[in-house]
Amino acid sequence: MAVALTSVAYVDLQSDLIIRQRSIETLQSEISNLKLENDAAYKRITASVDLKQIKKQAKKLGMKYPTNQQIKYYTIENADYMTQYSD
Repeated sequence: MAVALTSVAYVDLQSDLIIRQRSIETLQSEISNLKLENDAAYKRITASVDLKQIKKQAKKLGMKYPTNQQIKYYTIENADYMTQYSD
């Protein structure tokens, strides 16, 4: 009786494992597809932006490059983001 229960439990675990592996493969495939779509969208966006036109329009509006006093540098250690609460 114990051998039968153990065998049933083993088959059930094996089935769960196969289902989870297939789920992981599906999710990995989705991630790959999303990365490809993201890369394609990024390339479309960067190709559609005309930086010369933006610079020309900015000059028309009176915009100028920042002075050295207006530039602030930040260092971030062991973090992938930074929160700025005020200037």
